[in-house]
Amino acid sequence: MGRHGARLLLLALFAASLSAASESINGGDGEQIYVVYLGHLPSSESDSASEAEGLSATVEAAHHELLNKVLDDGSYASDRILRSYKRSLNGFAARLTEQQANKLAANMLPYFFTQGSSVNIFPPVINATLEFPVNGSCDPDDLAGVSYKGKILVCPLEGGFRTQATGPALAGAAGAVLAGMAPDVALTMPLPALVVTEGQLDEIMAYVNSTSNPVGTIERTDTMVNPLAPIAASFSSPGPNQITPEILKVYIVYLGHLPSAGSSEPEGFSAAVEASHHAMLDQVLDDDSSASDRILHSYKRSLNGFAARLTELEAHKLSSTSPKKTQQAYE
Repeated sequence: MGRHGARLLLLALFAASLSAASESINGGDGEQIYVVYLGHLPSSESDSASEAEGLSATVEAAHHELLNKVLDDGSYASDRILRSYKRSLNGFAARLTEQQANKLAANMLPYFFTQGSSVNIFPPVINATLEFPVNGSCDPDDLAGVSYKGKILVCPLEGGFRTQATGPALAGAAGAVLAGMAPDVALTMPLPALVVTEGQLDEIMAYVNSTSNPVGTIERTDTMVNPLAPIAASFSSPGPNQITPEILKVYIVYLGHLPSAGSSEPEGFSAAVEASHHAMLDQVLDDDSSASDRILHSYKRSLNGFAARLTELEAHKLSSTSPKKTQQAYE
């Protein structure tokens, strides 16, 4: 059970929307169904039936503990949780008021959640005319007075920044292709649109200028299971964060293997190992936090090391002082 508990703590947690059932079920006092998504659980095919059952119970207990922290009306998580997802998907569906939902979102970072609803509402745009704006800009004022109804507008960078899709939407466009400095940053769009790099935009414009009838298609987004990502997103939760390097992430510090002592292990040995982990981490923390706030789990039996929430700078400092290895936890 302890091993599975540690695995749960080391999950890379991030937010995503899920689709709820088409029929909305509302409770009393303004309650609605919300889905809390906590990532994916590690594959446990090699675990025995008893180990898998233990992991499932641990995950469900964590869901109840998380929700009980924000319920202040005398109710319990067992009354609110409709379903716990505890196989490959880690999360739960629960009846919450909007105030409770906001409180959970504010107090339980990095847990994020959304009211269950479909987020893919745009139909595909198939074989629509690709057109570059007359004035060379997709700003709403520059598009005013010209009809782009049913077309896909190809929008260049505006002052070094990505053009917003508001202009094409107001001009009646069926879709938009937007050039952006950070094409991996997702934003809500008022119409079917995709963001490309400047190089990709140049390729699209070469095609537009090569024919008298350029056409394009914007398809629906599809969910793919276990594909290899083409790039590491700049805002990636499990990967290096180029935008906010000070964000806390889970790292594993590996310090080697402890000698097998069996029943002859000296009294207080485990406590001494854990104390050394805290002392090591306290040396690199330069804010008001302490090792006891950051360490999620100390490994002090055969494996010597610990898992802790660190910034990238703290992880680099620790790796320079650690005789072994500091590695970010990926799940």
